[in-house]
Amino acid sequence: MNKFKDKPKPDREESFKPKCLLTDRQVAFTATGYIVPCCWVDNLWAWKNPKIKEFYNPKWHIDKHDSVTDIMQGKNFNDWWEMLKKKPKEAPDICKKYCGSSIEDKVTKDDTYVVTPTIIKRLKKNTDFTKKHKFITKGEIKK
Repeated sequence: MNKFKDKPKPDREESFKPKCLLTDRQVAFTATGYIVPCCWVDNLWAWKNPKIKEFYNPKWHIDKHDSVTDIMQGKNFNDWWEMLKKKPKEAPDICKKYCGSSIEDKVTKDDTYVVTPTIIKRLKKNTDFTKKHKFITKGEIKK
């Protein structure tokens, strides 16, 4: 079992309220040139979900479009919003994890860094930093 997998708490699925639909939460522009529904879906484990993975399809790369609006009015985003509105139970687990709470909650993302074992040893000396973030090696990422 992958102990790093993003799973919603059981009570969060029932209280799921997509902040990307119900608040002024903005889409995210990734460092790799893609537009995604929010920053929380831009992580290693979320990419494995087929609904999220589609946002990283090269046909949706910013270089292939004239504007962000072209991407956001495209089929991928339209299908995403429809799914959240009409079939919220089909939303990826990561969405339920971060949006399975009160709209007013200030949920923060725990960052996970993929680093070498040597770096992990060095970081253990900085306890304040390691308390706030997770560090794993490539070998710990499950496919």
